[in-house]
Amino acid sequence: NRVKGRTKKKSIKVALHSGVGSKRRLTRMGKKKKSGLGTVEATYIGRSKCLKRLQISLKDFRRLCILKGVYPREPKGKGPSSRKGQVYYHVKDVQAIAHEPLLE
Repeated sequence: NRVKGRTKKKSIKVALHSGVGSKRRLTRMGKKKKSGLGTVEATYIGRSKCLKRLQISLKDFRRLCILKGVYPREPKGKGPSSRKGQVYYHVKDVQAIAHEPLLE
């Protein structure tokens, strides 16, 4: 109970990370920020990298993309200065193709 005229007590959590940076604050609260996730490079990969991951030929990859309905996407973060002619696929699309029973 608070007496009239006195200031309200601050929370205990405020004292923990009052002068601490955002990354350290997240770890103090039990959430560790993973580096390299959530960036454009992490969500989109090029066609050659897809072929290496799936270990298939370009011809088979094209056929699987048509079969599964996977199309190359234009990353939002990449500007017009990025490589011309480069084809990007979403990582989740590539994972869906990887679990296709036709690959075995």
